[in-house]
Amino acid sequence: MGCAPKLTQFWVIVKLKLLVVGPAKGGKSLISNLVSGHSKDFKPEGEDYNPTNGVRILTFDHASKKHGKIAVELWDCSGDKKYEDCYSCMVHGAHGAVIVVSGESKYPEKEIAPWFVGMLTSSSVKMKESQVLAVVCHPSMSDASSRNKQPKSYSVASGKGSLKIAAVHSGITTDDPAIFADMSGALQEDWSNWFEALIPVVKAQLESDERKLVDL
Repeated sequence: MGCAPKLTQFWVIVKLKLLVVGPAKGGKSLISNLVSGHSKDFKPEGEDYNPTNGVRILTFDHASKKHGKIAVELWDCSGDKKYEDCYSCMVHGAHGAVIVVSGESKYPEKEIAPWFVGMLTSSSVKMKESQVLAVVCHPSMSDASSRNKQPKSYSVASGKGSLKIAAVHSGITTDDPAIFADMSGALQEDWSNWFEALIPVVKAQLESDERKLVDL
């Protein structure tokens, strides 16, 4: 009697590909630099603004509390609509995504929806809501108390009905260096918490894919 092949858990050594997407001038590159450790310096929003051309790829190691060191490939994607034809290539093979939108909008969920439904649940990658985090940037946010009063999630309409996207709020796009220092620390903690919750989701997904290959 034959034995079923043993699963290899190759997910342990694979590099995680994460996307940072959202409208132009939302703070995506600032957040990408911060969480990847490429730059933690204060820079007033709008100063020497350089829009991302297509995509910028940052690589770094994330020290997970439960899973050890994990290699990350962070794709900082341009929000300029002229790159829409490239989105399918950017999304291909992604394990998770951060959607960065402005808190100045009265309904942030309307800013989040096009990116989640239009880009992240495309035919090539059907990302689940548990793989996505919305970061809502408030230039006028100045302290933790106002941050904590904001919604922890937003409902987004999709082909599967209404889905809840987890959300965090930040004043990272402030012009005040003291507020930036406070908000950057909070945002890094939010990122780390989301990353820790994402790993089991990705693990289950990759193991499921491997089982399908074994069953062929």
